[in-house]
Amino acid sequence: MEKKSKPFFYLMLLITITSIYFIAIVADYFLHLSIYSNVRESQKIITKKKQTEDRPLFKKAKEDGYSPVMLPYLFSDSREIYEAITKKKKIVPVSAQPNRDVYYCNEGYGLIKFKTDKLGFRNNNDVWENYYKNKNNIIFIGDSFTAGACVEAKYNIPSYFLKEYNPINLAWDGNNPSNYASLGKIFIPVIKPKYVVTIFYGNDNTYNSPDGFAFWKNLANMNIHKNYFKQTGKNIEISDEILKTINELENFYVPPTPGIRNNIFQRGIRYLALPTISRTIKIYYLKLFFQIPFTTQLAIDEVIDQCAKFNCTPIFSFIPNSDYWEPNPLKNNYKLSIKEYVESKNLRFIDFTNSLNKIDDNKAYAPKGTHLSPIGYKVVANDIKQALKELN
Repeated sequence: MEKKSKPFFYLMLLITITSIYFIAIVADYFLHLSIYSNVRESQKIITKKKQTEDRPLFKKAKEDGYSPVMLPYLFSDSREIYEAITKKKKIVPVSAQPNRDVYYCNEGYGLIKFKTDKLGFRNNNDVWENYYKNKNNIIFIGDSFTAGACVEAKYNIPSYFLKEYNPINLAWDGNNPSNYASLGKIFIPVIKPKYVVTIFYGNDNTYNSPDGFAFWKNLANMNIHKNYFKQTGKNIEISDEILKTINELENFYVPPTPGIRNNIFQRGIRYLALPTISRTIKIYYLKLFFQIPFTTQLAIDEVIDQCAKFNCTPIFSFIPNSDYWEPNPLKNNYKLSIKEYVESKNLRFIDFTNSLNKIDDNKAYAPKGTHLSPIGYKVVANDIKQALKELN
């Protein structure tokens, strides 16, 4: 009887474990549906926009000679690109193609197109002509929100500072705090600004993962502020090696077709890993024991250190996610962790949440996407201006 009972026991154990696992998969699926129901309407708008508007707009832009932006985050976040290009490099580019006609994005205001500046950012080249003489240089570091995603340049945050300062926009889509630290280390010693405004966004919270780890190479390079550029007198351009790396990315990377969805099998198989349950548990844990992410602290510390060396005033700030377009259950935890850390250094922190929330009917955000509207960008700029007045 004992010999027969052992196989039966193991069989029943296997059936029990399999049944529990199956129930967990089904539960994960329905939990996903429950959570997704909150953003189903907004995601349908975005998907339809990508399929019916972005595809023909992008195609026409390419026919007219515009290129997609080679965003710096690709060097770190794509495993294929990291293995093929980034791994071999001593310096990772923090800018896109210089002096290039590029198409950008569309969130209800048409496809935004412009020419990048000579260093590969979203500025007019005028900002680089006399930067070394200007005592009112102000640097903006951040991601797509700081870059002015999906609106014309006259509506982005730095544009509101043209009268009083020489605003230099060093932001690009997909940037994360590792990029911010790298940008501070490269550009603050060269520009020697009066102010450095670093703008964090809710998705900069990387749960203490090494997001953007490839850019740590730049932080380890003691002379990167010299090696990143080729300099003739006071005229600066990115070095031939950096330009070569950006060109390699452009030759290698094929942008995905907007609005493409995985097939039913791909969408179904992901539930085998119980992703929704895992994420929900992680969120509850982080809400209880949240700490400022390592990369966020790294970015803040690097900007502070560089400003201490080159006599600039750092300002740190936070733009909240839209609860309609991109809800983030940890945005307040993340914001407070930044606020507490910055204020522990006796530095200025600006929270744009209340100012954006005062705008009626969600008009602070774009009509077809996650970024700010021209109204929202102006509100953010005005809050920064007020902070600068109080500092002077």
